[in-house]
Amino acid sequence: ANTYSEFLVASDNNIYQITDLGLLKSSNNGMTWINLDTDLKLNEVTDFEVGSEGQLLIIYKDKVRLSENEGYTWLDITNELSSSVVTNLEVMASGMVLAATENGAFRWDGNTSSWVKLNLNSESNNDVILAFGEDGEGNILVSGSSSGISISNNGGLTFSALDLGISIGGELSTITAIELDSKANVWLGDS
Repeated sequence: ANTYSEFLVASDNNIYQITDLGLLKSSNNGMTWINLDTDLKLNEVTDFEVGSEGQLLIIYKDKVRLSENEGYTWLDITNELSSSVVTNLEVMASGMVLAATENGAFRWDGNTSSWVKLNLNSESNNDVILAFGEDGEGNILVSGSSSGISISNNGGLTFSALDLGISIGGELSTITAIELDSKANVWLGDS
């Protein structure tokens, strides 16, 4: 039988994937797989990340869920995000977890179990967040529909507008992807 997968995420010596069979894990480079959670439905998970301490994070049925035991149990950590549609999660190299919503960007504070809204150039009240990225120096980059590209060099505490010397408009209307290559170059893309 064919198995369909949407997410494939590596962490330490483990590979996780969400398939039509559920959440699978391999600890031997994909030679064998263990089904950790058959209740997760592939068409109901819209994002999947592994945190810096091995915790699993998903967007499942429009809720952000966290598992600290390899997917055996899940905790709904949506909290302050419940009035927003969460479209993307991103785990930064520092371990910070960011959530993109149609009402701005949020940072997960695991110590207080809450989400903190990021202030992007004072434009973040109804800013649809399109992409997150991190450069080779640990600076956080955020693309918003109203705020444009914002950068933080202090772990997301404050942000300022980033002048990239490019014109947003015409064929390039929004930045929907921010990626870093192996030479620490930042690449921007649009849809």
